[in-house]
Amino acid sequence: MKAVAFAILLLTIFGMSYFTTSENVWYVEWYKLSKTTYDFEEIIGYENWTAGNFEYNWHHDYVYDNMRDRVGFIATTKIYSDGGRYKFELYNVDDEATLFLDDEKILHTIGRKSVEINISKGVHTLKIEWQEHCCGASIGFSTDEELFVKKNFNDYFIIELIIAIIALFSVAFFAFFIIRRKLIK
Repeated sequence: MKAVAFAILLLTIFGMSYFTTSENVWYVEWYKLSKTTYDFEEIIGYENWTAGNFEYNWHHDYVYDNMRDRVGFIATTKIYSDGGRYKFELYNVDDEATLFLDDEKILHTIGRKSVEINISKGVHTLKIEWQEHCCGASIGFSTDEELFVKKNFNDYFIIELIIAIIALFSVAFFAFFIIRRKLIK
């Protein structure tokens, strides 16, 4: 019986951390690009950016990890849609960028391009693949900022409340058996 109580306690603790560590960021993986095909070749680093619209212009400076050319990133984030039509834009792209929504390619450009699409209600994944072949380097991305509202990713109050109640019950249950065992001895 103690093992069951202990298992519930562990599940509760790890379950709460799962729900409370959800962040709304761009997860960015930096890559070295192939010299001949410009395909993503080797991961050279990771970083997180604040989720939302962004614009970077490195000009002819280092882009990442002392690299100016043949470098790129794959950035992913979660968005929340109430359902409706949204505009997505990639701009000031040097050299090349592609935007995916739920793993479906919706936009590709070597300069500036936008698309308007209907998005169903719910959580969706955005992914941007950007490649810098040579010389100047820049990228801009914009859409409706409401898609990035953090509260939509952290609305787990009821679930967290239930988990907290289970945790308290588990601790009380576990304590009861420890006290009972000490009294019996």
